[in-house]
Amino acid sequence: MCLRSVLLALLTCLPGFAAADGWEVSAGRGSSHHLRHAGGALYTSFFGEPPGTGDDFGLSDLTSQPGGVAVDAASHWALRRSGTLHEGGARLRYSVGLEHGRARIDLPGGLGIFTDPALARVESWTLEARLIADSPPLRLGRAELRHGAEIGALATRYRARLTSALLDIRTDASMATPFVGLGITLSTTAAPRMGLRAGGRAYGNGGREARLELFAGF
Repeated sequence: MCLRSVLLALLTCLPGFAAADGWEVSAGRGSSHHLRHAGGALYTSFFGEPPGTGDDFGLSDLTSQPGGVAVDAASHWALRRSGTLHEGGARLRYSVGLEHGRARIDLPGGLGIFTDPALARVESWTLEARLIADSPPLRLGRAELRHGAEIGALATRYRARLTSALLDIRTDASMATPFVGLGITLSTTAAPRMGLRAGGRAYGNGGREARLELFAGF
């Protein structure tokens, strides 16, 4: 069974196996892993398979153009459903959700032999399912601090476009991969629950990234 089928099965079945804690909305910096993959797909759609991409998905080829590169306006929002599978000091939870991301890449030196300034825009939609193991909470007045680990899988669909005076390149790409991560969460203890989450992930296809987001539960 392919990874995407497993992911969809988790999204369908997990909420029925645990007491639901509720919904969560979050917003934060965009995924550098997703951006690397989309940048590589955009480059490859125009130049063909770039050499030596490794786990960089071709973004090294995109960003090594004359004039350098500037990535800005990279952000995401997410809607997730979570529930507790086990709790006894330490806690085991599931989370399933949908994430939307946007980013832009400025190439002031152009792309390849095309030296006019170029702009790339990337949009992504991600389905994600994960299991999270949290430490017992450290109480800090009306807040609590937990650290934990996660394992999960995601499937992402991208839409990317690069434009300049001479170029107008469009591409669609998709990716499915497992991941593992570590992180810390600082949140309020009273409803509505709000907080800050920071951590890092390593992906099965070789990518790594730091993550930072604000969230609110209801």
